[in-house]
Amino acid sequence: MGALEYNHIWKDEDLEGLEARRSRLVSHIFPKHFHDTYGFGLTGSGHGLVFSRGAKHIASCGDFIFLRPGQVHSGHPQDQETWEYAMLYFDPSVVEAQIGVKGTLHLGNQTVFREKRLMPAFMRLFEVLLYPVTVAEKESAYRDFLTVWGQAASISNESSYNRREVKLKIVRDYIMAHWDGEFSVDELAGKVGLNPRYLIGSFRQAYGLPPHQYQIQVRLNKALAMLREGKDIAQVATDCGFYDQSHLTRTFKKCHGFTPGVMRPKSRIRCNL
Repeated sequence: MGALEYNHIWKDEDLEGLEARRSRLVSHIFPKHFHDTYGFGLTGSGHGLVFSRGAKHIASCGDFIFLRPGQVHSGHPQDQETWEYAMLYFDPSVVEAQIGVKGTLHLGNQTVFREKRLMPAFMRLFEVLLYPVTVAEKESAYRDFLTVWGQAASISNESSYNRREVKLKIVRDYIMAHWDGEFSVDELAGKVGLNPRYLIGSFRQAYGLPPHQYQIQVRLNKALAMLREGKDIAQVATDCGFYDQSHLTRTFKKCHGFTPGVMRPKSRIRCNL
């Protein structure tokens, strides 16, 4: 109580596939969710608890937070102390083209970590997003960070699956393809010959959420993409399967920490929670 919480979200039109965020949190809790992008963050002060892949990670001052596309996670400040951090979100297709590799980038198996090689490049990239500099300086900082990141990362293309994983991937791919549709767990289980209860547990274990919660997250990410394009919020709510604009706004803010209106193109809104 008393300490102001905020999220400040923006996109620089000169840099393709990059979005920035500065956050100051005290009591806000992010539920389990995932992004279609890579998330690369740096804690500036305080401590945050990040939960992902069945483990709890403590992010302290100077710690990086790294999230792959589709990686389910949740988080909140530790013991309601002020937690400040900066995040950069990268479009996977742009990262792939810039680094010149195909597949998912990993930094070991780490979610929260320290890496001296990345610090100067990250700080410089975030700096050029905050202050007026030339386009050439922005592009140089962007390219330098991606280069250092690529040198530190390993590559995975997830090309081999066992029979159980194949069935779960079929279900996930079906949800991704029919994200705006309606289907029951029985229908999903029938497509791959699994018991519905077994499917729910196995899917949660593999992807971090049960099938229908996973579908909601896909819908939220679709809504995010539509809002970035400047589409009307009420229409986005309808297109993405929410009851109405209020339903989208409540669900969206709970997940992302800010309302859908913040995502309007060229928006640089300081959003108080």
